[in-house]
Amino acid sequence: MTSFVSDLMPQSVIHGFGTQSLGDGRDDAVLPSFFEKKGVGFKRIIRPSQYHSTNICIAHVHDYEQQEYKADGVITTDPEVVLTVLSADCVPIIYVDPIARIIGISHQGWKGTLDKLPSKMIQKMKELGSNPEDISCTIGPSIQDCCYEIWGEREVLFDYIFGEKVINNEKSHKTLSLSKANYQSLIQAGIPKEHIDMSALCTSCESDRLWSYQREGQINGEMISYVMLK
Repeated sequence: MTSFVSDLMPQSVIHGFGTQSLGDGRDDAVLPSFFEKKGVGFKRIIRPSQYHSTNICIAHVHDYEQQEYKADGVITTDPEVVLTVLSADCVPIIYVDPIARIIGISHQGWKGTLDKLPSKMIQKMKELGSNPEDISCTIGPSIQDCCYEIWGEREVLFDYIFGEKVINNEKSHKTLSLSKANYQSLIQAGIPKEHIDMSALCTSCESDRLWSYQREGQINGEMISYVMLK
């Protein structure tokens, strides 16, 4: 399987969460080659710099070709633009408003999760004309609470901001569900729970399909997630 897709996503978009089979998302040729085989046309692929921020950029095909998107979230209304993020344990999220024809994608590590980047993405989409009740969101594969150990100040912060539901106490050590924390951010931002699809796949466990920094101790490859308007 080259990528996972969500049945929840409207038919007005092309989207997916890439796997190892698709290729290392850091390779600029991976996604264009995939789209060419699928017969999908586009003019620009947007690759934000991703530095664990809450910065969000608005992308258009006519932007200066070499513009650097210094952000962890990108939004567009342009059907000729493909939005992407890379991940190898962090949480990728795709956002689609089929009514206003606004889409977005974001990358959340623990910092972006604590700072509620998903809520900020929804707010930015609202500023562009979206109603949160019209937005569908898909949370892609990421490291799950089976594998993501947490302790110290980080544990205290997640417990304080998101509560005990995101922390698993069943093992000898505490573990964190980044997915559940980001799900909470989307709910708090006004997204109906029936409009949220959350993958249960753990990047650390799925060694034959997904890359994981936690499992491998280094970045050997990254999954590319993508979304574009039809």
